[in-house]
Amino acid sequence: MSSLSAMLCLVALVAPAVAGLVLWRGRREQRALTTLKPAPLTSPLLVVIPARNEASRLPRTLDLLLAERSTLLTVVVVDDASTDGTAAIVATRARLDPRLSLRRPSWPPTTDVFGKPRALDDGIRADTAGHELVLCLDADVHLQPGALGGLVAALQGSGPRVTGTAGVTGTAGGPGGAGSPADALSVMPDLDDVTLAERALVPAFVAAVGASFPPSAVHDAKRPEAFLNGQLILLRRRALDDVGGFASVCHTVLEDVALAGRLKARGHRLRLIDGHGLVATRMYATFNDIVQGFGKNALALHGRRLMGLALMLTTVAWLPWLCLGAARLVPGDVDDLVCTLALVVTIACSALNRRTLRSSPWLALLSPLVMSVVGGVYVRAAVVQRATWRGRTFSTRAG
Repeated sequence: MSSLSAMLCLVALVAPAVAGLVLWRGRREQRALTTLKPAPLTSPLLVVIPARNEASRLPRTLDLLLAERSTLLTVVVVDDASTDGTAAIVATRARLDPRLSLRRPSWPPTTDVFGKPRALDDGIRADTAGHELVLCLDADVHLQPGALGGLVAALQGSGPRVTGTAGVTGTAGGPGGAGSPADALSVMPDLDDVTLAERALVPAFVAAVGASFPPSAVHDAKRPEAFLNGQLILLRRRALDDVGGFASVCHTVLEDVALAGRLKARGHRLRLIDGHGLVATRMYATFNDIVQGFGKNALALHGRRLMGLALMLTTVAWLPWLCLGAARLVPGDVDDLVCTLALVVTIACSALNRRTLRSSPWLALLSPLVMSVVGGVYVRAAVVQRATWRGRTFSTRAG
């Protein structure tokens, strides 16, 4: 074997090694997640939904939410200057169900305060009943029957002994275990991906977030990693008030992660759970929304690691294909065999990773294209540091 062939073989083996490590780590992190189980709602619960131009998504969310017939439920939708009939939809349903109300706060236009945390803060502060438990819910998150009670039980540590998605049973008091109460809880929902762009790209971006914020580290009070998924956050009011509420994070594009950091720094316990079967969302419906939606949060999520992450994801995806192509041009059969095996193993690991995320395994064949898009979004986010979303342009830096 020539030195060039040997070098090609060594380089080709990098990709399956990294892909295998990612697969092993992903399976390990599954063990830190317990699965949400349905339960009746037995404690008063305030649900606050910030909404800006959500007329197409909000009806289904409200219908599913209000299907919970418990009188312990109170739902407030805070309309953030919508122009598409969002307020009318809420007002119509509020006339039929007294548990639902609409807020339309009058706040002056400002460029340094983000709409979502401001809306959440307004809805929570307007609560005159003094709810101790507050659920912050995005307008595109769908909860099945029993989800609300299950969330409250999981936060309080009184839920049933549950099994993680990898088949590992959570133990009381362990990281993410059902037996230990938490101060803030967030859910990893099922992804209702419809189009090819959604099925290919959304799980890839979600996996990148999981790499930066592994659940085992989030649950560990001694680790600095702090993460809450802003699509659904259940909080104890006293913990929220202790860190200054959402008003304390209204100047950052990523209010959920910023709030998680403040909570953990004050000693409040965070928990992430798997919402499979009970919590689902369709995050972004078009390619442009996917790119803009994940792009606006990329810098605040990954910080200084953003460029390196973009380079690693793109390189690992393309490397085995490039090595195999080069091996075909170099005399000898050993390098062809090694590079072919490296490609097969890399694709297999990627396919298994997609199965972990409940995504189509065959999309692993598109990994070079998918990771090129992800890498391109991350590079642009690192360079431009500004984004436009829902008609508003803002800085994407964390602070």
